[in-house]
Amino acid sequence: MLSGISFNGYDDHGNAEWNGLANVDRWRFEFATSLADIVGSFNTNTNLWVKTYVFKRLAFLGNKELSSIISLLFLALWHGVYFGYYFCFSLEFFDVEIERRWSKRVESYTKPLYLPQNKHNPSIQFWRRIHQLVGWLGQTCALHYAVVSFVLMKWEYIRIVYNSVHWIGHIIVFSLLLLDFILPKHKKTSEVNSKMINGDSKMVNGDNKMINGDIRNSSKKIN
Repeated sequence: MLSGISFNGYDDHGNAEWNGLANVDRWRFEFATSLADIVGSFNTNTNLWVKTYVFKRLAFLGNKELSSIISLLFLALWHGVYFGYYFCFSLEFFDVEIERRWSKRVESYTKPLYLPQNKHNPSIQFWRRIHQLVGWLGQTCALHYAVVSFVLMKWEYIRIVYNSVHWIGHIIVFSLLLLDFILPKHKKTSEVNSKMINGDSKMVNGDNKMINGDIRNSSKKIN
């Protein structure tokens, strides 16, 4: 603070902010309801650097999943060459991917829980809390399970721990991934609405053609 390096501008009330070097948003991290919240609240400066100088630089690949894999590989190499680092970050990729895919699947059910007009609805509040609790439990279990290999580093130790729990985390993750491929994809609300609008437009155009045809026939009869 004395050097001024942590100065980060002013807030909305004109107060100086000295969080320029803050690397953890502790409240968001402790009460995170998704892995995306974890990534956005822990080791934030490093994550921002990797996002800016690695992930975004890979845009030419035209594949976000591949860019994410390379970025995670870079992070693993950043930590060292132990097997556990690569094992941990590879599982993290699948965890985040599963979260993204299934969040989209249940979006039509969860999105209304966070709409402003439902903020004070007791029933909606109850289910919103349930959704947040499930999210917190899910990300906590996924994070703690994956970080085992990061901490133990060596395969001989990692194998013992995961064998003791029958690789349950991996089974759940890859089962959900397989299930996502098997189940039919849900159409986005915008796509459904667009098709409905297009369908209505076609019906209107069809009705107009019929009306125009009737008018022409009537005109011919009169003539």
